[in-house]
Amino acid sequence: LKLQFLYFIGWHRRMPRSYLKYEAKGMTGVVVANEGNIVVAGVGEEKRQVVCTPSLENVHIFDMETMSIVGFIPGGSDEAAVSCLECSADGEQLLIGYTDGHVSIYLTADWDTLMVRGLGHKLNSKILSLASSADTTMVASGGSDTDIVIWDVSTQDPVFRLRGHKSAILGLKFQQNHKKLISVAGDGLVKVWEPEIRACIHTFIGSSSQATSICMDISESRLIVGARDNILKVYDLENTTGTAEEAYTPHGTLERQNHRPVAMMKYNPSHTLLAVQSADRVIELYQVLSEKGVGSKLARQKKRRREKDKDTDNIERHAGMEYHRLDSVIRCEGKIRSFDFIPRKEAELNDEPDRLVAALNDNQLEVWDITWTDSKVTPVTVMRAKECGDIGHRGEVRASTMSASNRLVATCATGGVKVWRIELEEEGEEGAIVDCTHTIDIPEAVCLAFLPGDQHIVAGTKEGTLELINLPNSEVIESFEAHEGEVQAVCLRADGKGIASGGKDKKMKIWSFDLVQQEETKEKHLTLFESSTLEFTDAITAITYSQDKKFFAAALQDNTVKVYFADSCKFFLSLFGHKYPVTSLSISDDSRLIATGSIDKNVKLWGLDFGDCHKSLYAHDDYVTDVKFVGGTHYLWTTGKDGTVKCWDADHFTHIQTLRGHHGAVWGCELSKEGGILISYGGDRTLRSWVRTEGLLFPEEEAEKEAQQAADKEAAASLAYAALDKADAEVGVAGQRTALHLKGSEDLVEALDLAMAELERRTEGGVNAETKHPLLGSLTPLQYLGKVVEGIKGHAMRYVLSGVPVDYSKRLLSFCVDLLKEKCCRVEAVAKVAMFLIKQFSQELQANPSLKATTLELSERLSKALAHQVDTHGFNNSGLNLLTNHISSRQAAGESFFDVSNIKGHKKARK
Repeated sequence: LKLQFLYFIGWHRRMPRSYLKYEAKGMTGVVVANEGNIVVAGVGEEKRQVVCTPSLENVHIFDMETMSIVGFIPGGSDEAAVSCLECSADGEQLLIGYTDGHVSIYLTADWDTLMVRGLGHKLNSKILSLASSADTTMVASGGSDTDIVIWDVSTQDPVFRLRGHKSAILGLKFQQNHKKLISVAGDGLVKVWEPEIRACIHTFIGSSSQATSICMDISESRLIVGARDNILKVYDLENTTGTAEEAYTPHGTLERQNHRPVAMMKYNPSHTLLAVQSADRVIELYQVLSEKGVGSKLARQKKRRREKDKDTDNIERHAGMEYHRLDSVIRCEGKIRSFDFIPRKEAELNDEPDRLVAALNDNQLEVWDITWTDSKVTPVTVMRAKECGDIGHRGEVRASTMSASNRLVATCATGGVKVWRIELEEEGEEGAIVDCTHTIDIPEAVCLAFLPGDQHIVAGTKEGTLELINLPNSEVIESFEAHEGEVQAVCLRADGKGIASGGKDKKMKIWSFDLVQQEETKEKHLTLFESSTLEFTDAITAITYSQDKKFFAAALQDNTVKVYFADSCKFFLSLFGHKYPVTSLSISDDSRLIATGSIDKNVKLWGLDFGDCHKSLYAHDDYVTDVKFVGGTHYLWTTGKDGTVKCWDADHFTHIQTLRGHHGAVWGCELSKEGGILISYGGDRTLRSWVRTEGLLFPEEEAEKEAQQAADKEAAASLAYAALDKADAEVGVAGQRTALHLKGSEDLVEALDLAMAELERRTEGGVNAETKHPLLGSLTPLQYLGKVVEGIKGHAMRYVLSGVPVDYSKRLLSFCVDLLKEKCCRVEAVAKVAMFLIKQFSQELQANPSLKATTLELSERLSKALAHQVDTHGFNNSGLNLLTNHISSRQAAGESFFDVSNIKGHKKARK
């Protein structure tokens, strides 16, 4: 029995520990991020106007009437943020560029329809500009890698890249009339490209300083270049049929009121107004004069010259005669990030004002009305019509607190305090943050605490006051002078009878609750009174109480933590060992452990019996901002300035899981009582919810997975740098090999090995001939191989196939014949694979008879399969046209004939 017991203990210790996995539930708090620009698009058949805003990795869709979020487009990766948005020429497609170099194209009629997603630029190069051709079959993207990538929308592939600029591409415009592409970059050069011949046909200097933006009028006769100086350069594009010197000639300049760099330029839908955004709070307005107005200006100049006895024949038309700078400007409350005009309906062109929506850097949207008047002094007037900023904070979220019922979370940032409602399991999706329920204007709040009953909140401010908030009324009912400097920590006492506050004045004050009666209304309301004060040797950075009401601990600026008895406020322990100040601390529910996080990037676990340090964990790559124990356990959650949230087992000192998703520092987190819901917040102004699932997680497997991902990224980066060294030509291959492409090559090789082994085993026969490989399931070997081939996306096809060894590529070419014969794969996928492999082995096809015979057979089968596919598409298209005509005829008949008996008030004739 003793041996069996020892064997059981040894076996139990060798078993890998498993934990429950946390997954992302959602995020909220972002109206518009600081990366990217906004665009106005029309959705649905009725073309309802919405504003598409970049919201970190997602794109939020705002209804213009209610200024509320009506949908969103999920991002392809949590680590990449949206950096550029653009609508196609016909408004049917939304182009999205990301900070990692990817480009996505969605249909505006159905946001769930992803048309294209691929990597055409160098990995981790930001997409800064996008443009679409008139027929929407071609898309151009410019990035921080100084390259322009041309995309074919029909094949979903990046076709080629154009090189020539020496700085980031900041603007792209298709000249639809002449099928040319105009680009501007930070090097000050404007280049004209002809995509059909894949060459640059003209280059001219757009600005002596850094060029930042370009704009073209609707007739494509004027090109305006904005730069970092106080002028706009205008170029004449009407003579584009002549030589390069005659084509893009200077047409004058426009003076600006603002000397800050131009960030964006756009025409209004009727092209009677040009708006120029500077890198500050101002949008300047220029009136585009009609031909009649330009003629009047020319006549006035000639008249003045005749009065001065000067020659009137050499007066040339220039930009100053076509554009008139208006004195009226749009001045927003905050710094402007981007703007766009809202198109008007045809019936509103003469009656309604022009409407412009601006995105601000402080997480707000503002809508402005631009009204034309009959006055010659002020032709237009501007007025703020709407604003949207209540959905999120204007600055970084720096502190939070969760209610006792786990239904509310309060956060504070620059501009005020917001309270968010959390959806629990009985109400719907557990853990999802639904909406913002309360907003309280406290500009300098830095710390928060919910009071018992969840009807009041205490907020500490930079001025040293404690603000008592009545939550149902969303108002501050009383203010208390608490500390001489900033209040850096507020904590609810474990007995629930008061709070504790700590500040920069080296004092910790303990407050108690009381009820006082108002003289006017005779109603009682909650108040605070100071019961005791503790003096410390340095400023207090964090305070926490133990759940058993035995201890409280205070972290000081001198890198130490002081532990006191909660009932008598007598000193118990001093914990020292951190190299830099402690930013946060937490005591486990059983009061056996206390965890401290510090600026030195470490988390230390201490025993509260003797104050000994059990373990020091290197937790984050930047300093630790918060630590929280899960209720009833020794599991510990930590947040860091490196943008990650991590979970640890404090008993076994094991790293369990890392949660990624924030695009900036994570300043803290909140946990529900049992740890089922985790809310994190940070510098990206978002609140992200994470929920505990039933899925198991093994730390060893997670560590191996992270190591493999790091190795794949390193391998992909080395390939990218190797390709970068060879990039000298003006035209190059678009795209970049990534870790996903390497993984796709490995999967394809494994599928080929599996298919070959299964087919050989079945050919040989024997006892195990009917036994299938577990990976096949209900599929045949060829069906399994076809499934893997179909899983390769179009834009990744050449990178995946180029990573396959030569022998396997030849086998794949042979398998293409069998895939077509057995109809185990789509014809389009087989055709793409075959075309790439034939180009790759074009020289060996002549020397290898067997490979040549395979190619001929494949060509014959592909021709028949593609012809059948064309016939099928033609038949389906004819059927759809027939149905469309039938429905149209029935609708027309329904408008002409109707049942009068259904009309209210109709009297039926008596028989």
